[in-house]
Amino acid sequence: MQELIERYIKPGVIGKVVATESRPATAAEFYFWTRSDNIDIEIGSIVAAVSHEGITFGVLDEPQRYTDLRSFMDDYVAHDFGQVEVRAPSALAEILVFKAKVLRTKLRNGAERMRPTPPGDVFFPTREGIEFAMFAEKIDEGRRIPAGLFSNSDGSTTPVYIDEEFLLGMEGAHLNITGVSGLATKTSYIEFLLRSLFTFSRRRIAVVCFNVKGPDLLFLDHPNRPADPELQQLYRLSGIKMMSDEDLRRYGALHLPPEPFEQVRIFAPYKSDGFTLNSARSHPDARANVRPFTWGLKDIVGDVHSLLGRDDMDEKADAFMAYIREAWIDANVTCSFEELEAKLAQVIEETEGSGKDTYHSHHIATIRKMRNRLTNIPMRCPGLISRGRVPEGSDIPLHAMENRDIFVVDVAGLNTRAQELVFHKVIGRLGQLKERDEMKVEHVIVFVDELNKFAPRLGQSLLKQTLIEISARGRYIGFVLFGAQQFRSKVDDEVVGNTATSLYGRMDAEELTAPAYRVFSETVKDKLSALDKGELLLRHPHFKQPVFVRFPMPTVLRGKDGLSLWPARQDDPALRISQTLKEIDPSTTVEMEELRRMVDGLGEATIDQILDRVRRRYDPRRTGFLWALFKTELRNVTGRERD
Repeated sequence: MQELIERYIKPGVIGKVVATESRPATAAEFYFWTRSDNIDIEIGSIVAAVSHEGITFGVLDEPQRYTDLRSFMDDYVAHDFGQVEVRAPSALAEILVFKAKVLRTKLRNGAERMRPTPPGDVFFPTREGIEFAMFAEKIDEGRRIPAGLFSNSDGSTTPVYIDEEFLLGMEGAHLNITGVSGLATKTSYIEFLLRSLFTFSRRRIAVVCFNVKGPDLLFLDHPNRPADPELQQLYRLSGIKMMSDEDLRRYGALHLPPEPFEQVRIFAPYKSDGFTLNSARSHPDARANVRPFTWGLKDIVGDVHSLLGRDDMDEKADAFMAYIREAWIDANVTCSFEELEAKLAQVIEETEGSGKDTYHSHHIATIRKMRNRLTNIPMRCPGLISRGRVPEGSDIPLHAMENRDIFVVDVAGLNTRAQELVFHKVIGRLGQLKERDEMKVEHVIVFVDELNKFAPRLGQSLLKQTLIEISARGRYIGFVLFGAQQFRSKVDDEVVGNTATSLYGRMDAEELTAPAYRVFSETVKDKLSALDKGELLLRHPHFKQPVFVRFPMPTVLRGKDGLSLWPARQDDPALRISQTLKEIDPSTTVEMEELRRMVDGLGEATIDQILDRVRRRYDPRRTGFLWALFKTELRNVTGRERD
């Protein structure tokens, strides 16, 4: 027993375990009193109670201050019947009592049991004691992932580890984080945890992040605190808040390098003009890792139901859609929406001209309806879905993801319908690749913010069903969901129910009244409503009780800071044209000086018209054709000579 005390207990008694008739000690909780002037102990701290049976570790909850007064009236009378300036004739007997929720109990003989805590002394535990209380030794060293730092009331800090087996699978999987926007640091924690995973995990991991609002995830490849003094000075002049020395010390305590991610690629669709990238990271000096993606008819033919809805797709429409897919699209008769529109117009004209009302057993009214619905799909998702043919390689190359790759899919500029389409297609493709074991990585993590929007508790959608399927089966194939939202109570029960690790940041008091938070005491709820940035409540399968953890500022540049350095703009028309041509055909050679002379004085609308004609007439089978094609279309639109 003495050996356990020396290993797990710090010297200095801070309180005494107490049990009364009305509040007995149980296997789940015990009470202890401490001096009324002890201002060091607070909610969330971990203490150790030592008794003749062994050591019990508990996390503090529900403090209460007691005196020997039986009623408020007694105190009123003691102050000369309400004279506030009068001192009471004697000092009150006063104690401070804490409830401690049991984390773990170690008996004298080394066994672990769930037993009521006997009377005894209460101490602060050592770092080793805190790690024991959180079952750190139950996690193999090769599976320990630092999830933050636990700060105890005695001023000590201890790394908190979570088990990779319950984060990535097979024992469990998935992570969910909840909190109000802007204050709960949801995105910041995900960035921190990915750095921790990339540093300590021995597995091959890749990440797909959906950037759904603003520039949040667009600068993961840039440092928050650069090593170059000149660049640091530029940051200061730009008003960028860099990591503090305390943040660096925390990274040191967790043995994490305070560096940005190296293998980051950003994918964004075009705007409605078909050429301008629909992303806040569009500055010429910051576009090195940014690539466009676009889809054509063949890419989204399987998603027609989600784009049109149930009212449009009745049984007759379903049957005709199946015919179109088999007879025209799969047979390469029609490869674009433009070709499909022309084909449908031809069918309608020929059918009506022959006096018939059916075409291959499909009624002419159904055909007209489908022509109207299908040909309007590009207008529903402008810039994302092209009316014409799209070159090979225009999609996001998910199959080519390497170990430690991060693909950021920027959908912040898309409407809700288009966002849901991107989510569904990307997640669906990843699921298929993982099920067929066609990826180069063991685990692919998908980070989805605003989860209550894409997997709501009420209602049904194809995307929601996909997310439910991931949460239920993902751990078996290495497909992991990291979700974040402002309102956990509004996320589908199956999605959050299958999540092994959950975190809670600062939350609205109204949200905390939801049934999902009944497991927390009122004291913990009060603390959750006032948490500081960088502090979260962590629940993990290895912990008997949730614990509060802190984490340092992310090592990467915040989105708004990135935009202060590289504002979204296109200052150089020639550079914009060059980038667009390179995106159409990466092998194209562009003569920049010649290009600047050719386009000098042209307006944006004219340049858009030229590039539109180039894209429509581009033939990927003709190598070296693109630059000559651009010159030709420049002359056709403007009348200018090529030179």
